[in-house]
Amino acid sequence: GSQLTSHLEGTDLTLLLCFERSRRCRGCRQLSRLLAHVAAQIDGERGKLSIARIDGDANFEAMKRLHVTSYPQLRLFFRDGGTFDVDVSQIRDSRQLMAYLASQLTPA
Repeated sequence: GSQLTSHLEGTDLTLLLCFERSRRCRGCRQLSRLLAHVAAQIDGERGKLSIARIDGDANFEAMKRLHVTSYPQLRLFFRDGGTFDVDVSQIRDSRQLMAYLASQLTPA
């Protein structure tokens, strides 16, 4: 709970993957690998962008607070408190995801 909150408040933009570890959902595993690759690429962006994962089965109360109803779910959290659900079916590869995240960091 509070660990997730402090993580979200520490960066301008956080991409959170909510997943199921116990059921070993294929989409969860694929997105987890993709996010690990993206996380390695954004290491120099500390304070601006972070990647986080949370096991929904082990963190039921957090999933309830976040209104997560299915897995996998990708959600962007902005420092100002805004959130946005990312359509996981539109994520093809790490390059596309990185470009999308960069566009979210750039003011309109």
